[in-house]
Amino acid sequence: MPKVNSSEWLETSIKSKNIKYFDYKEFTEHKIIGKGGFGVVESAEWNKHGIKVALKSLKDENVIKEFVKEVREFLLIFCNI
Repeated sequence: MPKVNSSEWLETSIKSKNIKYFDYKEFTEHKIIGKGGFGVVESAEWNKHGIKVALKSLKDENVIKEFVKEVREFLLIFCNI
């Protein structure tokens, strides 16, 4: 798999709708339910749909790069994107 700039790849994937982007403001009632090496997981209410969801925040650029690598591999394997 060729090397790419993770930030550019992520922005391009959002624009092409291969990855969905949600504004953080759409969610309320945040409660931390887990912390780890990659970041923080919160439960939150998704106002638009009235459902409880899990939100994961990635803690730094290195974690984002690893996340992008895993997402790219998943999309390549399972979605042929």
